[in-house]
Amino acid sequence: MTDTIFALATPPGRGAIAVIRLSGPGVDQALDGLGAGRPKPRLASVRSLSRAGEHIDHALVLRFVSPNSYTGEDAAELHLHGGRAVVEAASRALIALGLRPAEPGSSPAAPSRTAAWTWPRPRPSPT
Repeated sequence: MTDTIFALATPPGRGAIAVIRLSGPGVDQALDGLGAGRPKPRLASVRSLSRAGEHIDHALVLRFVSPNSYTGEDAAELHLHGGRAVVEAASRALIALGLRPAEPGSSPAAPSRTAAWTWPRPRPSPT
């Protein structure tokens, strides 16, 4: 069985924005559990996130449906305010929903979970 995992995709600290990536078969249920619903794939949507009556944040939510995601699995990104309290509240809520934190240096990508999560590098523009 494949776990649904999450990881902070931005440097921890005092950044203005924090991005948490989710990947695995339970992504849609996690979004439902946070009150985000199921936004249309590849369309950024502003949603109010909460869990057990506790407001977490107003977030930009992106949903990617398998196989058309960066992992090949169902995936989502939560673009949150970057404060530590918001990131910790979102992480606690995801754990309560049954997701597990990704191991450092691991990738949620199927079939290989050994590569590090990275953003694609910009390509030089054709001249």
